[in-house]
Formats: sequence, C-alpha cells, structure tokens
Amino acid sequence: MNVKAKVAARNSLLRKLANSNWGADPKTLRTTALALSYSTAEYSSAVWARSCHAKKVDAELNNACRIVTGQLRPTPLPLLYRTAGIAPSDIRRQTHGSTEKLKQEDTLCLTTAIPEPDSKLEGNGSSLHKPSPPPGLCPPFTLPLHASTPRLPASPNNMPV
Repeated sequence: MNVKAKVAARNSLLRKLANSNWGADPKTLRTTALALSYSTAEYSSAVWARSCHAKKVDAELNNACRIVTGQLRPTPLPLLYRTAGIAPSDIRRQTHGSTEKLKQEDTLCLTTAIPEPDSKLEGNGSSLHKPSPPPGLCPPFTLPLHASTPRLPASPNNMPV
C-alpha cells in the first residue's frame, strides 16, 4: 500500500471525526491530523523528500489541513496552513531531513572525535589510534570541571533539542 493511499484512509477517519453534527473541537482535530495523517506521511521522509511522488502525498496532507480548518478548496495553501497552525509539508520534510542529518553527524562525532591513547601492538611495534574526523566536521570537546563526561561547546549547530 503506498503512502498516498494510507494518508487518504486516515483522512477519511479524520473526516468522520469532523462531522458537523457532533464533531470534535479544532484542537482535537489538529492533534489527530498530526498523529494520524502527518506521522504516516512523514515516516522516513528524509529519504524520499525530493522524490517526484512527494507532491501526491502533499495533496493528501492539504486535504487533512482542509478537514481540520473546515476551509474549502479555493483557499490558498499558505493561508490554509497558517490557519491550521501546521507548517507546510515541504518545510516539515526539510526540517526532518536536516534533523536526521544532524543526528548522523553527532553520532559520527561521538564515535570518531574521542581519541584513544596510543598503544603498541605486541609483535610488530605499530601504534594503534582512531583516525581524527575531517576538519570542520565536529566541534572540539571540552571537559567541564565538575563532571568527567565531555560536553560540546555551545554553537548554533548543536543547540539542545
């Protein structure tokens, strides 16, 4: 089952929650749309964000936003997303992709930036050590005075999440 069909099925559930006779309040609809439709659409979106099929998924996310706000199809998309209080899907995918990239870089930094002391191999006398990361990839570690765990210096690239 493709992503567009999955999001469409979840949108039909959302449409039933938004019934005009007894429907849920807007905050509940927004939370439900984020939990059902957007989470399904954004699963591993860092991989397929630049695919030509992303526009098909965007159309279903636009429908989810229309259900949440109750606005009609002629409503401009920027106004639709602003009213719903949800970031547009292309921005959400871009943010998700950059977050994943930072996670990978942090993992790389943690595995390669801490040098081990040199030791001699028995037999051939060669020295073992981990290679240092490429310059500019990882910030230098600083040791605080009160703890023994290394901390990264504060910079815009490694703000706490």
